[in-house]
Order: sequence, then structure tokens, then C-alpha cells
Amino acid sequence: MADVTLGTGIEGLRRYLLNGCTSGVAGSAENGRETLAAFMKAQSGDFKIKCTPETATPLVSELKAAAQSFVIDVSLETNDGEVHSWYNGPVKIAIAEDDTGEGCTAAILPIAGEHMMTNGHLSVTVTMAKATWTADKKATLTVSDPDTSAFGGWAATDATFVATVTADET
Repeated sequence: MADVTLGTGIEGLRRYLLNGCTSGVAGSAENGRETLAAFMKAQSGDFKIKCTPETATPLVSELKAAAQSFVIDVSLETNDGEVHSWYNGPVKIAIAEDDTGEGCTAAILPIAGEHMMTNGHLSVTVTMAKATWTADKKATLTVSDPDTSAFGGWAATDATFVATVTADET
């Protein structure tokens, strides 16, 4: 796995520290204040992994007709919701499902393991296979600290996206 590098939010931070002005554009000093706030909080271990969305409710009939996919934005944030846009580094992802029916599998892209976030974000696609799923069964994406030394030595609580199979209305 590659080393942690600085994301594009760091350019706004540089501008903010140099001249303190705002321009309202990406990489601006205004974004720099946000980056500085998140970066300073990171020094005290203020890290939260977040999945957006956190849940989905595919119908049994939808899964029987076709595979269902969900795009999840995984972000590394402070507890106040500021994105660590300075962070280009690893995070670990895994998928599990609890339906034992034939063909009831879930997959993720990128595949399970450590993957690099860019500017504090990673996009993950969760796909539940076309099959006869059972209502109330789940596919769960889990996002956790990287295998190395967490985030600069600070651990964060795992985040999940849970797709719960929903019975069709009768």
C-alpha cells in the first residue's frame, strides 16, 4: 500500500496561511480554513469514518429480477462533519451477507482490502446478486482503519452501509 500523501485541500490551507483571504473557489483560502480546522482536529485524534448513504432497502422482487447496486461515498471526517480533505491514504473495506440462499451473494468494487482515499473520500459500489433473497437478510459493507497505524496513530470507529432486503407489499 502506498504512503499517505496530502490531498488537494492542502492548497487552500497554504493560501489561507499565506494571505488569509477568501475567494470561494476550490483550493481557495476559504476552503483552507475548513482544511485547517479538520487538520487541527486530526492532531487530537478527531476522526470519524462515514458511509453515505448508510442504508438501502432493496425489494425481494427487485433482487429476483436483477442485481441491485448502490454507490457509497466513504469519507473521513471530524466528529463535526468536516472532511479531512488533506488525507490521501488507506482505509480498509469488507463485505458480508447473511442470506444463505442459492446465489445470494454481495460484492464490492473495489474488492475487499485496503484502498486509497483521495481528498478524504473513497467511492465503493455494493452489488447484491440477482437471486431469490429472503426478506430481512442483509448485505453489509464495513469500512475500518487501515492495517498500518490507523489514521496517524489514531483509531476511528468502523462505519457501515447496510442493505436490508425488504418484502414486497401484498
